[in-house]
Amino acid sequence: HEKEQQLITESDQIIVCSDYMKEEIREVFALQDEGIAVIPNGVEPLKVNRQIAEVFPELKDTKFIFSIGRIVEEKGFETIIEAAATAKDKEKDFVFVIAGKGPMLKEYQKQVLERELEGYVSFIGYVTDEQRNALVKGCELVVIPSLYEPFGIVVLESMAIGKPTVVSNTGGMKGIIKHLQTGMLMVPGSPKSLLEQIEYLLNQPEKANEIGSRGKQIVQSLYCWKRIAAETCRIMEDTLLNQRVNEKEQKTAPNK
Repeated sequence: HEKEQQLITESDQIIVCSDYMKEEIREVFALQDEGIAVIPNGVEPLKVNRQIAEVFPELKDTKFIFSIGRIVEEKGFETIIEAAATAKDKEKDFVFVIAGKGPMLKEYQKQVLERELEGYVSFIGYVTDEQRNALVKGCELVVIPSLYEPFGIVVLESMAIGKPTVVSNTGGMKGIIKHLQTGMLMVPGSPKSLLEQIEYLLNQPEKANEIGSRGKQIVQSLYCWKRIAAETCRIMEDTLLNQRVNEKEQKTAPNK
């Protein structure tokens, strides 16, 4: 915290990746808005080189919902486990597939076994980028149920492939998604809210495709590296210009 305070104090300009982080910085370090610029993270155009049947043959004829992230409590995967339990009770015909590694992986896998949810949720561990892209392309929709997320790069990755995406209404993710337009927002930590968004998309495939297409367009227009680089250059140039103006004013100011 002290190092961050020192860097912020000495900086002429601060760049953060989301409005959420801007508010965090303002509150923690008591800064004014004009010293903070928001430039989002970006993603490269993603290509799907392999189909789900090649990568995970066991999912070939399965209707599944995909999620990915570091397997820690903050990512909200317990919400998916609870949603899977409800889906089992209601005899739903879809499966949750969760990829990623982390300290909570074995614990979550144990919970799935203890609650006899093997047919409704599966933690498959680490996947490569190629496998991830195939999973996103092959799923019905993507769910990112994080309880805390400063930005949410995985949201952009799923949107870039044109897949309808459900995210928690929190952190940087709520700044990426517009509900019912470019994605769906769920109440953080609420299995009921998660299932409501899922059922809406599954029951209205045309609307789901429309949301996926709009999400892809937004990623291509707002989160491409060319645009982000140009915006960063503009901030750097403005900062240097302000510095020169201030130096000139100091030199021409009358001595007291």
